[in-house]
Amino acid sequence: MDITSITLNYGVKAKKHVDSFNVGDSVIVGIGNYDEGKLRVYDGGRDSEVYTAYDIKDKPLMFNGAKLAHETEDFTGERYTIIYYSQRPKKIPWTSDIVVNGSGIIEPTPS
Repeated sequence: MDITSITLNYGVKAKKHVDSFNVGDSVIVGIGNYDEGKLRVYDGGRDSEVYTAYDIKDKPLMFNGAKLAHETEDFTGERYTIIYYSQRPKKIPWTSDIVVNGSGIIEPTPS
């Protein structure tokens, strides 16, 4: 597995999304003192309704986040995730169109 990037998240409850800049498989693992917080991996893109919920606490999971939509289930406690992945080159300049609100959910900046 080629890795270009590693992300460490704390307290992030990601909404359903695909990783459009990623290439190939990613590996994610959850660590910390938390309960619940499984990773839902859908059988297809954002429109898919069928998913499998994986317990990633201390258990690495490999999946293709560019092809399979995924999101975080509710959790309590201190939840960290470490994600190893490879990205294709971005041809988009950095913008402030994305913000992370206090709950760790990524949302578009209000217009």
